[in-house]
Amino acid sequence: MDNQQEGKIARMMNSISLALDSYDDIFSDFDESSYSKRIISDDFTREIEKRYNENRKGEFEVVFSLPQKVRSAKIEGMVKKRIKDHYKSKLKEVEDKVKKMKNTGVSRIALGIFLSLVEVAIRLNAVNSSIFVETLEILLIPAAWFSVWTGYEHFFDGPKEFVERGEFYRKFEKAEYKFVSEEEIAAEIAKAAQDVLKVEQKTENKQEAKAQEKMEERK
Repeated sequence: MDNQQEGKIARMMNSISLALDSYDDIFSDFDESSYSKRIISDDFTREIEKRYNENRKGEFEVVFSLPQKVRSAKIEGMVKKRIKDHYKSKLKEVEDKVKKMKNTGVSRIALGIFLSLVEVAIRLNAVNSSIFVETLEILLIPAAWFSVWTGYEHFFDGPKEFVERGEFYRKFEKAEYKFVSEEEIAAEIAKAAQDVLKVEQKTENKQEAKAQEKMEERK
């Protein structure tokens, strides 16, 4: 098996197939704009995301089948771009959220450190202990620890889920989107069935030949 065949088989194993009645199935029913501006349907994205297997590694492709009579190369090129732009936008939203959470985390950690320094400065500069100084210490110490703790949470734990979601969107942005006609699929299925029959016939012929050889040896 050559590299081209191996690559074709790998893509087939990592493919998601969806049968469409028309290009409208990809877009929102509530948006009547042209395909270049029309909103991608939530039902459509949920369906292809649901069919995606997280255990798959590397690139994969999404194959759309349509009746040959409704196909248009120009529209298909536009639709592919719109789908990729959709996931690119989703990825940007996630990256912005991660950046915002990390900035919040840094700000809270800095605030916690500042409050700790203020508490230490008050303690060192206070000549005599007083109710005011003790009250400030009681308020500042928990506030400082809380700021640092929530800061670390925003910087490390919070973005984790968004980063994973971002990787998910990145895979769909880089995926290959392909359109085929229903007639092509039917032809491929028929060809695959013929190939299977040929392999089975060859195997059967080999088995019969071996059986014949054994019979001749016994004679």
